Amino acid sequence: MKPAAWTKQNLTRDPSIIYHEGKFHVTWTTAWRGDAFAYAESRDLAIWSDPVRVEPFGERKPTNSWAPEICWDPLRQNFIILWSSRLDQPGNRIFMTRTADGDKFAAAEPVLPRDFGCIDAFLLREESARRWVMIYKNEEPEEKGGKNLRVATAPLDFSTPWVDLVDRPIIGPSSPVAADSMTEGPTLLKIKDEYLLYWDSPLKGKNPAHLKKAGGPAVADDSFGLATSRDLSTWQDRTPELSLPQNVRHGTVFLAPRSTVGWLKK
Repeated sequence: MKPAAWTKQNLTRDPSIIYHEGKFHVTWTTAWRGDAFAYAESRDLAIWSDPVRVEPFGERKPTNSWAPEICWDPLRQNFIILWSSRLDQPGNRIFMTRTADGDKFAAAEPVLPRDFGCIDAFLLREESARRWVMIYKNEEPEEKGGKNLRVATAPLDFSTPWVDLVDRPIIGPSSPVAADSMTEGPTLLKIKDEYLLYWDSPLKGKNPAHLKKAGGPAVADDSFGLATSRDLSTWQDRTPELSLPQNVRHGTVFLAPRSTVGWLKK
């Protein structure tokens, strides 16, 4: 998928994909700076609809709109999209919009009141526990306790605020797992009774000063990690068992019927 032909919006980055009722839905980051992100649909992951430009802030103009993550809410019968923006505050915060048809999108509203910068929120609906689980990144500098992943929960109807499940990071610096590198871009699955948490460590094994001089993060073949848990609190690092294509970066691990994937049908 090439970037949309939008002025100063020249990226196709941070894709979030879900499969729902015979169709794939994707959202992605279209620029490092700007007030929009994109949405599109497909039935086979190969042929996509024209991208829809999503500007949920209306007349307000945030500095950026990063890493939109999409999921289906069966209670409200619409899609939730979470992303991070810097708007009238010193750091990024997490916002939410909803859409039933991929055409009209509700106005942005903040969803995670924290006194530190947050990005890369990912939602998992857990029907058995009657809750949503959110994995998100503390975007503060590492020396201030950030650059790691945390976990929060809220009821299925969002009737009470998000509460951190544990009062510490679960992955990345200051945590028991992958403490040697910043972590971001999480994806969470639950298979039977086990949670699988994937994440991106784009600076793993790299020299930050060298990266800055070179103009940005270099691609690290071993940048992705995997940990598993049965309670969302205690995690086991399973990265040595993880096998992914080379050079993967920020994305989504998702479940879909094999028969729906266009290039596998033959």
